Amino acid sequence: MSLTLTRQSVTDQAAVGNQHVWPLGVTAVSTTDGLASEIFVYHAAMGDDPVNSLDLFECVASLPQMYEIGLSPILHEGEYSVPYYRSSIATFACRSAEDADSLWVKIQDDATDLHNNFNYFESLSTEETVVIS
Repeated sequence: MSLTLTRQSVTDQAAVGNQHVWPLGVTAVSTTDGLASEIFVYHAAMGDDPVNSLDLFECVASLPQMYEIGLSPILHEGEYSVPYYRSSIATFACRSAEDADSLWVKIQDDATDLHNNFNYFESLSTEETVVIS
C-alpha cells in the first residue's frame, strides 16, 4: 500500500500580471486502505468576489485533519462555518524554479510523515489488558 505523488512539469514559465511564475502541480493517489488521496488542505476563498478570489493552500494534512476536514467547505446560512476542505490536487505559482524544487521536496516530506503516521496509527493495538496487583 502506498501514497503516490506526481509532479507536473514546471519547465514552462507562465505570466501572472507582470510577474513570471513557475507553476507546480502535484497530484496524490493513495492505495493504502483507509487513507484517502485528498491530502492537501485548502482554505476556501472568503472574498466578496468569488470569481477573482482563489482558495488558499494551507498544508499537507496531518492525521487528525484527515478525519476532521471534509472534501468541501461547509456553508451554514450562506456563510462558511468550516471554510476548509481537502483535495487530491495542489497547484502553486512559484517565484522561481528553485522555489518549485524546494516546495516539491517539502510536500514529499510532509506526505511521507502523513503516510508513516497513518501506518503507525493502524498498527496500534485496539485492545489491551493490564493486570495490576
